[in-house]
Amino acid sequence: MLRVGAHTSIAGGIYNAFERSHEIGANTLQIFSKSPRGRSIPNYSDEDYQKAREYREKYGQIGGLIHSNYLANLSKSFDDCQPDIKSVLHDFEVAHHTGFEAINVHVGKGKGFDDVKDAYMNMAKNTEYILEQNKKHWYKAQFLFEITSGQWSELGYLVEDLAKFYQWYLKDLPVAFCFDTAHARWGGNDLNKWDELIERRDDGIGIDKLHAFHLNDSKAALGSRLDRHAPLGRGAIWLPALSQVITWAEKHDRPMFLETTDPSLWPKEIEYIRHIENGNTDWIDAFHEEHAGTHLLKKFQWWDQASLF
Repeated sequence: MLRVGAHTSIAGGIYNAFERSHEIGANTLQIFSKSPRGRSIPNYSDEDYQKAREYREKYGQIGGLIHSNYLANLSKSFDDCQPDIKSVLHDFEVAHHTGFEAINVHVGKGKGFDDVKDAYMNMAKNTEYILEQNKKHWYKAQFLFEITSGQWSELGYLVEDLAKFYQWYLKDLPVAFCFDTAHARWGGNDLNKWDELIERRDDGIGIDKLHAFHLNDSKAALGSRLDRHAPLGRGAIWLPALSQVITWAEKHDRPMFLETTDPSLWPKEIEYIRHIENGNTDWIDAFHEEHAGTHLLKKFQWWDQASLF
């Protein structure tokens, strides 16, 4: 069975995320281990970790991701990157004690660099240091870099860019990647051409390095480089395109995580994914007719479909 979950709140205790995930019909989950936009790092107790492991088993939650803090930018120099490194190392510690399979980190930013190769080189060096520290503590979660939307100075928003990053700097490191469907669209990657897109990725990185998916729709147009998520099938990515991704993930046993914008829809969205997983797509045309484009940003609502989608 395809592992499907959502980005789930840890409010009231990290262990509560497992129950919340179960309640929406998920069998895996993604969390922040700390505030996503702050620098403080919580000190979880052994009792917190024990309760989290018990809740994981009780509610049948498999693996999952810990998403790094949004402030984490590994493209900075090693000295400047110490708070970011400390934050990511904390995520690995939490994963080790609570059973999460991977840590998801956004590819860094190119701002302030005359040559973006220097930014990529810093990312590789900082990643190598993190992995060395993890090895000392026997932390075995997978390190994932996530494709970005290309907003502001974000690097790694094209499949080709990720391939160069991997081939030039990461090939000898045990890292893999997370593919965000909305980020990929904003960066100019057309999911309607999924077979072509995954073939290009396979040539540059290898599909064995594609570890997980963030399954999201988009409030913004193809190539817009705006980071704006939407509920599935209600934005600029049509369900037939998302269906190709879901089918591929099921075939290759890759987990999927919703980061869509309306948690009340998560049970239905997981139901949609299960229908597609089981080959039931008869409902898609009617759903598309009713919902496609209903959650677009106003600036894109009057675009021609050809340019939008």
